Amino acid sequence: MTSLPDFDTLQQLAKDDPQALERLRQTLIDETIATAKPDHQPQLRALQSHVDRTLERASNPYHGLVQVMAMMQDKLYCLALALNQPDAYFDQQATIVPLRPDVEQAEEQGHHGA
Repeated sequence: MTSLPDFDTLQQLAKDDPQALERLRQTLIDETIATAKPDHQPQLRALQSHVDRTLERASNPYHGLVQVMAMMQDKLYCLALALNQPDAYFDQQATIVPLRPDVEQAEEQGHHGA
């Protein structure tokens, strides 16, 4: 497994070779996800993809940090709720709203007529 360089080395990479820093970041992420249980890896990859998209859309690095921290805070809140009030957590209901109700109705009518 790739070791994380010291802070000064990372700072120098950020200044002189940001592409190398990004390659290192991606390598470390990939290696870390690979150590997780195989059935957890797809969810971890999806989460990392969401983090990456959030950082890409940020107007500056600080904004990206704030956005990712808010995301982490939401996840920690859900975890705390599940641990401290499992009944309340598992009783949560979601309403599924079709994005295109006209298509869904046409499909239902087609299935009933068959």
